[in-house]
Amino acid sequence: MIATVPLSICRRLRSCPIRPSHDVFCFSRSHSGNMSSLATLRFFTRSVTGGPTSLVDRHCRPSKTLTSAKLPSLSRGALSSANFSTTTEDRVNGEQIPELIHGDLPGAADHAGDPLEYYESPFTTSAFRTTNRKFGQLLPHVQKTRIDRLKTYQGRQVNIRHSPWRLNLVCSLAARCDDLPEALKQLQFCVKAKAPLVAAVISRTSNLADIRDGLHPAQLEVAECFATKGTPLKRVDIKGRGRTGRKERRHSHMRVVLREIDFDLKIAQSKTPGERRKWLNKAVVAKEMADISNRERAELQALDKAAAAMASEADKK
Repeated sequence: MIATVPLSICRRLRSCPIRPSHDVFCFSRSHSGNMSSLATLRFFTRSVTGGPTSLVDRHCRPSKTLTSAKLPSLSRGALSSANFSTTTEDRVNGEQIPELIHGDLPGAADHAGDPLEYYESPFTTSAFRTTNRKFGQLLPHVQKTRIDRLKTYQGRQVNIRHSPWRLNLVCSLAARCDDLPEALKQLQFCVKAKAPLVAAVISRTSNLADIRDGLHPAQLEVAECFATKGTPLKRVDIKGRGRTGRKERRHSHMRVVLREIDFDLKIAQSKTPGERRKWLNKAVVAKEMADISNRERAELQALDKAAAAMASEADKK
């Protein structure tokens, strides 16, 4: 017997830690809707009686409705004995196609499918140049209004004993990163002399966001990072034949501006589906890290209150 499962199940099979027994052929659909990237996978399923079930095969087309000419007929009796559940998303000649129960695939059911299919943009149709309200080109005034509402935090370092031109090489590296954790990671492996100093200034500025508004570094980006010319020190330049000249020991001033990330705006500004998925994943990670940080902060505050109460009771005694 050959059964069919949706494309989301094929994705779950790739990450399912089950003992292999049968070959499973999964076709992944490209953005143009054509068949591509044939993948062979070994998969094992259990029936109610404990025996193995049949080969699972799915030809993923842009349309989720299949015809019986492409696939053999399905036996209801054979399907009822296996560990399957039915779904109303895919049908073959009006009959429901079986789908594996989520419990058989631990940890993979919640992350199956393309996240872009379930994403809802907060922008209205009037905010885009085109009629595509989900991934169109935003109007400039809409982008400016969203950016102006974001929280910013400024940091600076003055009188750095370094050339502004050379320091800007490191600052531009930090400013090109997508978010703050990536910028700190890039500076950690940068071989420039002042990379640790730039990382220290950025980390010090990110502490302001945590103190004032409780923002995690994953929710911040480097909006500005540059160096300007500082007051140089005048020194004597010794030359040949008894002559002297003047030279300068250059100094620099550094300015850093961290800004809160608007993930919905980043997704709307993305030009490719891969870039949109990247920002969706970053939004999920930032939310999880912020929740962990808030719980730790609440626990510390509770411990401080308990310690203060115990100290006051001890003073009264």
